[in-house]
Amino acid sequence: MRWKRNERHIIFKYTLPIIVIGVIIILLSTSFLLVRSNIFTISSVDVQAEKIACANPSQIKDAANLLGQNFLIFNPAIVESNLKKKFLCIESIILSRNFPNRVKLSVFGREPVAILVVIKSEEATQSGVLERFSTLEATNSAETSLQWGEEKSSNFLIDEQGVIYSDNIEQINLSERLRIYISGLNLTLGQKLTEGLIQNTLKILEKVKTFGVDVKEAKIYSKNTLLINAMPRMIFKLDDKIDMQIASLQLILEKAKIDRGTIPTEVGRDSNQLEFIDLRFDKPVVKIAPKQN
Repeated sequence: MRWKRNERHIIFKYTLPIIVIGVIIILLSTSFLLVRSNIFTISSVDVQAEKIACANPSQIKDAANLLGQNFLIFNPAIVESNLKKKFLCIESIILSRNFPNRVKLSVFGREPVAILVVIKSEEATQSGVLERFSTLEATNSAETSLQWGEEKSSNFLIDEQGVIYSDNIEQINLSERLRIYISGLNLTLGQKLTEGLIQNTLKILEKVKTFGVDVKEAKIYSKNTLLINAMPRMIFKLDDKIDMQIASLQLILEKAKIDRGTIPTEVGRDSNQLEFIDLRFDKPVVKIAPKQN
């Protein structure tokens, strides 16, 4: 009896590996046949595009190059990366698989937050530019563009992440878009502005908007100074003290609101108005427009 038990143990010991190997071979063979089978060959790609101005669904479908690929083994990350490189206006892609051979691409475009006007002409000295900006007549600053070198400039659309993704500004309503002027930089499509330059600018402009000030244009000067052409005109320093400057501006505007009953958006005839605020200093410089009779 003991011999028979040992015999069964020996048989089991040597046959188990053979069985395991056999199962593995069968699974691998089945997997190989399934992968090679036309059942999993992608035959349909549905593209749904939202706010995509640089390509249509047919172009995106062709560029994705998914038709004919195997449903089980293609890499969605590579597909997304290739599409973003080809079409700069694409911000994100959601890819979903419908078993066994259908794929859906939901493609979302970048949202323009401003028109970036890159000035190519040489400018005056910083002191000259700031002096001119601070001494403009109140009516000029709010109602007309300062014409910051537009005759020698390139226009781009930029999103909130600081990505320059299009030079086709005709696709948007120009009258409703903020213009940000910038000089001294060689910018190209697909470039992402670093060092927080655009992010800090957009943060300031968004806060200023919440305070009731209508901003149509601003300028990044010498990479560290932001000039806002509005009523009142404002100068910010683009450094790590942005929150402190914003807080100072809020206090000044709130005081002006209490003094006059409303935050000014244009120069009135019977009251003094805030005309200019320089927030680069610990004690902001405030200029009030004289009364008009």
